[in-house]
Formats: sequence, structure tokens, C-alpha cells
Amino acid sequence: MDDEKDVSLSLADLWKVFKNNIIIIIAATIFCSVIAFIFAEFVVKPTYTATSTMYVRSESSTITLSDLSTAAALTNDYEVIIKSKGTLILALEKLKNDLPDLYTLSDDYSLTIVNKCTYTLTQLKEMISIANPSNSRMLQITVTSVDARFSADFANALLDKTTNRVIEIIDVSIPYLVESAEPNYTATSPNKTLYLLIGALIGLFGTYGVCFLIYILKSSFDNEDDVTRVLGIDTLGVISDGEDLEQNSQISAKNTGVTK
Repeated sequence: MDDEKDVSLSLADLWKVFKNNIIIIIAATIFCSVIAFIFAEFVVKPTYTATSTMYVRSESSTITLSDLSTAAALTNDYEVIIKSKGTLILALEKLKNDLPDLYTLSDDYSLTIVNKCTYTLTQLKEMISIANPSNSRMLQITVTSVDARFSADFANALLDKTTNRVIEIIDVSIPYLVESAEPNYTATSPNKTLYLLIGALIGLFGTYGVCFLIYILKSSFDNEDDVTRVLGIDTLGVISDGEDLEQNSQISAKNTGVTK
């Protein structure tokens, strides 16, 4: 019974803190949500994704379970080859030669998108991800960057140069091009709704946590119910403070017609 009483009191404390500070909590929640949305809208750079797809062939014309297992196993090999320095340099040189008005390449193979930004080989490598859709011999090369056109161009250049590199390194048939990457001008991130939700949660629980901490650290009692709840004893009476006594004295004087 004592445990049940303690739980109910704890829940009552939680509700009391929320109810007494509800205006502050709601205001902080709205404020943090607005700040998070502004941050996502104006501070975080949007990123764009483009994907090119290749088909890993085998010598047989029919797809077997072994073929699917082989394709899945080759995904790691392809990822290493695609992200290797040799493949990256070949792809970058293709971009520079095919689209000289858009891309320039420095001696250290840093790529510059004209009038926008410059990427190092390490940064370019981090933009690439490789995927093998389940139960298929497809391999997808996905590039994510702050420029939609570059994401598509880079994914296609990687796909083009990877086919020859794969034949040189791995004893497999030349992969087929299934789908070239197309620029997608709809940003894949940031997710503004997610930022808004995170901001709201930070404002809600952060403000509530501060209010509850102030509540439990407070050394005074608000009323006689707090005395009974915390100390477990009943109050015999309530002593008014000086202001209440002064007000009561003035009221009594008025009622009796006596002025001070």
C-alpha cells in the first residue's frame, strides 16, 4: 500500500509541475520548434541524391540462387573498386573532359564545381554509397551532394568508369547499364519536419525538466497540503503573513467604523 501511495504522489507531483508551468512549457516548445525550423531552412545546406544502376551479368541466361548470392557478395568488392582512388580519378577526369564549363580539376585531383564549391578526393569518396537490392543482381551507385546536377553527373561518370575497372580486377562479365542517374532537384535533406519535431521535443522536455528540478529543490511549502504530503503530518492551523494580517485589520476596522 505504501508503494502505491508513493507512486500516486510521484505522478501527482509530475502533473502539478506541468499544470503550474503549462504556459511556460508551451511557449518554450513553440519557440524551440520555430528555431529548429529556421535552422533547417536557412542554415543547413540542402543535399540532393542521384542514383545510377548496373546489372551484374553471369555466363548463364537464367538467374539462380547462386547468382543472387554472388551478386550480394560482389557488392563489397564493387564498393571498394568504385571508391578506390583509381576509379575516382578516372571519373573526375571524365567530368573535366566532358563538361569543362561546369567542372575543373586541380593537380591534387580536387574537383571544383564552377562558381560553387570544391571537393577533395576524401570528401568525394564519402558522397558515394553502393547498394544491392535484395533478390536481384542490380547494383546501385548513389551520390549525395549539395548540387543536384553534380550528383547525377558524378554517379554516371562512376558507373561508366567502373565497368572497365571491374573487368580488369574481377573475373566477371561486363556489367550492363540499366539506368543512368538523372538530376533530382528535390532535396533529400534536411528533413524539416524532423527538425521541427526534434525542436518541439527539446523545448517540451527541456523546459519541463528545468521546472521539475526547481520544484524538487524548493525548500518551502506552498500550502498545508504540501506539509501533509511531504512530512506525513496534519497541520493544526495556518498563520497568515504580515500583509494578510494588515488587510484583515483594515477590513475589521471598516466593519466596526473605526479608522486607524
